[in-house]
Amino acid sequence: MSVLATRDLIIDVPGREDGTPLNITIEPGQVWGVLGPNGAGKTTLLHTLAGLHAPRSGSVQLNGSVLGQLRRRQIAQCLGLVFQDRQDGFPATVLETALIGRHPYLSPWQMEGADDYARAEAALERLDVAHLRDRLVSTLSGGERQRWRLLLY
Repeated sequence: MSVLATRDLIIDVPGREDGTPLNITIEPGQVWGVLGPNGAGKTTLLHTLAGLHAPRSGSVQLNGSVLGQLRRRQIAQCLGLVFQDRQDGFPATVLETALIGRHPYLSPWQMEGADDYARAEAALERLDVAHLRDRLVSTLSGGERQRWRLLLY
């Protein structure tokens, strides 16, 4: 079963009335990229695939379900979107940032437990950034920051 798919998807790109239907199927383990000139609608497409923008027509399916019919919590447990420019609103360590990925699995006001910490630590290990766990994200070098950003995918 596909993880993410589109069926005759047309997005609203500001200033453009045309649109060619997009039909894609993204399978588990695949890595995709979106390329195009400035203003082509790359960010709008990604926002639509994440459910942040409604499509002009067509649909997006996440694990076989129409995205627009899923709750935000269900969507957040399956996919995430890392914005092009990220502004850190407050100081956070690499580990604290990794723990944000556990929030869709917690109930409101629930704190992270031992299992959440273990999963975050395992993710840091897999990406070979465990040694950065206590560093503030704002103090990371460019290369360290690029590796850390993989956590957010």
